[in-house]
Amino acid sequence: MSASVSLHSDLRGKFTELVEEFLRLSGAVDERLLQLEAKEAKWEKIKAEVHHQATESERRVKLNVGGRGFTASRSTLLRWEGTYFHALLGSGQWEPCGDDGAYFIDRDAGPFEAIMASFRSGEPVDFCGLRPSERKRLQDECQYYQLPNHIVFGGLHWDSSRCGSTLSISDGGHTVTKTGGDSACDAAVLATTEASGFRVRIRQLGPEGDLMVGYANSDSFEANGQNYDRSGWFLSCDDGRLYSSCLGRGVEGISAAAGMVPSGSLVEVQYDAERSRISFSVDGEARGTLQVRPDPKGGTAAPSLRPRLLPCVEIYSVGASA
Repeated sequence: MSASVSLHSDLRGKFTELVEEFLRLSGAVDERLLQLEAKEAKWEKIKAEVHHQATESERRVKLNVGGRGFTASRSTLLRWEGTYFHALLGSGQWEPCGDDGAYFIDRDAGPFEAIMASFRSGEPVDFCGLRPSERKRLQDECQYYQLPNHIVFGGLHWDSSRCGSTLSISDGGHTVTKTGGDSACDAAVLATTEASGFRVRIRQLGPEGDLMVGYANSDSFEANGQNYDRSGWFLSCDDGRLYSSCLGRGVEGISAAAGMVPSGSLVEVQYDAERSRISFSVDGEARGTLQVRPDPKGGTAAPSLRPRLLPCVEIYSVGASA
């Protein structure tokens, strides 16, 4: 009887070992199959890309920008609707003018290199490491080629950590809305990074009035307080006036004469740090300039004396959004 029990136990042990070995081998086979499937998928992707490049090479477009040659596929240059290249390549009104079949564009080739990189990658234009004057130059070229706003200012997002408690950030960080509280100047938000310029679409002003767009001093900014006449330089959408923390009151001028900024308007703000000036425009129309640090001698502010300014929106009315 004991021999039979021992044999049964041995057989069970061997069976368990066989099952464990089978499971191990099965797992190894599954892992190997997954690796092969991944390699096959990668290979298919490479083949598809090669085929795409071969097809696009037959539709390549040559550009001569300020005397410097660039080559890109037609689909790359037509990546976004409404750009300069849609008019150039899609209207049928222009033809290559060079012996090499290139379209001549009488613009600076330096900034165009960054613009071309954006067309190829689909990512926002890279402004990293540029001096203010270089940023302005690149922004001007982006505007000339009519790049979409999210590509030119794609790196600008509203900062949830420096946002009023009654504000809500949505649309991937691009939109801020006052969703609670009272109609008062007690809700503001800063951008996550410094910028020499930015654009804001006024989505909705709200039933009771104001929304401010401009720059605020990062060191004295108050998310749940009033900034437009204490720590910033702003354009009021309610009456079009400019407000400066240097003066503590509305500044009459071009903006006041131009009147309110209605919902749907595109507000653009530019900060020239070297000259300590902030300028405003609405739908391409100039709305005035504010001095950040008034200098009676007319000089420029030393970098060490310049405040750290960040794009800012201050919202008065519940339901207002930008």
